[in-house]
Amino acid sequence: MDPAPYLSTLPAEILQLIIEHTHPSGHWPLAQTCRYLYQNSERVLNLHRDAYRKLRVTSGLDPMSVFNLLWSVFSHGVAHIDAWHVREFEVSEADSNPDEALLDERSEALPWSPPEFDIEYFCENLLKIPDFFPKTNDGPWGDDVRYGLETGRESITKSLMLVHLPRIRAIRCAKAGRERHPWVEMLCEYIYWCKAAETWLPGLETLEKFAALLCLPNLSEVYFAHLDGDFELSDLGVDLFTNGPQAPFDKTSPVRTIILDHLENRLSKKLISFLAKMPRALQNIAIRFEVIYDHEERSRSAAPLVEALSEHQCKSLQRVCFDADRMPDWPFFMPGLNLDVIRLFDDLRVVNLDWPAVEMSLAESDERLPREELLDRLFRLFQLCLPDKMEILVLDLFEETVGVLLTGELARGNRDNLGYIDEAIEAAIKSRRYDNLKAVMLGYIQVSLHYAVGGDWHFPKAVKAAEERGIYIGLKGDMPPPGLGLDGTFVPVPTRSCMATGRLRTEEE
Repeated sequence: MDPAPYLSTLPAEILQLIIEHTHPSGHWPLAQTCRYLYQNSERVLNLHRDAYRKLRVTSGLDPMSVFNLLWSVFSHGVAHIDAWHVREFEVSEADSNPDEALLDERSEALPWSPPEFDIEYFCENLLKIPDFFPKTNDGPWGDDVRYGLETGRESITKSLMLVHLPRIRAIRCAKAGRERHPWVEMLCEYIYWCKAAETWLPGLETLEKFAALLCLPNLSEVYFAHLDGDFELSDLGVDLFTNGPQAPFDKTSPVRTIILDHLENRLSKKLISFLAKMPRALQNIAIRFEVIYDHEERSRSAAPLVEALSEHQCKSLQRVCFDADRMPDWPFFMPGLNLDVIRLFDDLRVVNLDWPAVEMSLAESDERLPREELLDRLFRLFQLCLPDKMEILVLDLFEETVGVLLTGELARGNRDNLGYIDEAIEAAIKSRRYDNLKAVMLGYIQVSLHYAVGGDWHFPKAVKAAEERGIYIGLKGDMPPPGLGLDGTFVPVPTRSCMATGRLRTEEE
C-alpha cells in the first residue's frame, strides 16, 4: 500500500470546498490544523533537503554513519528519510575479521551503548522482520547478526545496511586491495538467498554499479581494479551472469559495461577465460594497465579476449577500448583485430583493423598481385567483414610489423601501387553502406610507413571522399576531436580529498 497519507491524494479544489462549506464555528480549528500541517510539512521537507544534500553520496568513514543508516533503513516515517536519499555509498575500509579478543576490546569502545541506544531491543525487532536475512529466526544467522551488531563488525553492519537501502545505485570501495572484503562475502550470501527465493531485497534490486561482477537485476556497469594474471572465478565466490538476475530468473545479465582498471601488463589465459564468461548483452570493455609496455604486445594480447567473447556468443559488443592516458602521443588505443574476428560482431562501432592480418587475407601466394586485383580483394573484404553499424575505422600498423606487401612495394620504388588502400577506403566511404561512419583514423599506418621504410602517403582520394560526406580523417599527428568516442570511460577512483572529508566529490563539485 502506498504510504502517502490519503489527504495528499485529494485535489486542492476538494480541500477548498471543505473549508467553504464548514460551519463558521469550525473555521478557526480547521485553520489551526492547516497551519500545523504546513509547519510540520516544512519541517519534513527540510529534513529531506538536508538528507539529500548530505547523504546522496556518502561514505562509511564515520563509524556511526553505517549504524545510523542501518537504523534508518528499518525505521518508518520521518526516521526513514536518511536511508531513502542514499544513492551512492563509498565503503572506506573493510572488516578484517579480527580475533575474539580484538572484538571484545573493540566492543568496549563502540560509539553506541545501551544508555544511548538499546541494542538488545534493536536486535530483537530486527530479527523479527521476515525477509531481512535468510533463516534469521531459527538458525545460525540470527546469532551471527546479533553478535555482529553488538560488536560493530563491518561485514555484518555494512552488508545489512547496503542491501536494504531502498534507492542505492552505486557502491564503491575507497581502498584498493587484492584480498576479498568480508562484507562482500556477506553480500554474496544475500544474493544467493535472493536468487533461491526468487525475490530481491531493495538494495540489490536498485543497484546499478558495483566494484564486483554480481548477478543483480539492474546492474549495468561493473568495475575491477588490480586484478592479477592468475585471477580465478572462484575468487569472487559468486555465479556470474548465470541463473538470470531478473524475474522469472532465467534471463541473461543486464551488464553492458566491463571496466578493468590498473590491470597487470598481460591478459593471461586464466583471465581471458574468466572474462569470456561475460554476459551476452555486453557492449563495452575498457581496459587500463598498471604500467606502459610495448604497444604491439598490448594490441596482440587483447585479440584472444575478443575471440573468446565471440565464442561465448557475446555478439552485441560495440567497443573494446584500451586507455592510454599515460601516453600523451597516443590519444586512444584499440586492440587490432583481424577480419575473421570482426565479422563475428554485427554491432561493433569502433573497428581497429590489424593490417598484417588483412595482408594475409589479400596475398594468397608470394607472387606480386596487380593493383586492380589488390583493390578488388580489399574492397570485397571490407564489405564482407566490416559491420554496417561501424562508426570509427582505424587502420592499425606498427613499425615492427609493417606488412610484406607494403614493404615490398616501397622497396621496389612502386609508391603509387600503395594507392589501392586509398582507393579501397574511398570506395567504402562512397558506397553509403556505412551510414554511421564518423571517422577514419589513418595516422598509425602513416607513422609506421614513415619510420619503417621512409615513405609517406597522404591518402588523397579517401580524404576528398570523407570531406564530401563530412567524415573526419585522422592523419599523422592529428588528434581526434572530442565527441567521437575514441577515449576510454573509467569509473572515477576516489581521491585523497575524498578520504579526508569522508565523502565523495559530487558532480556539481
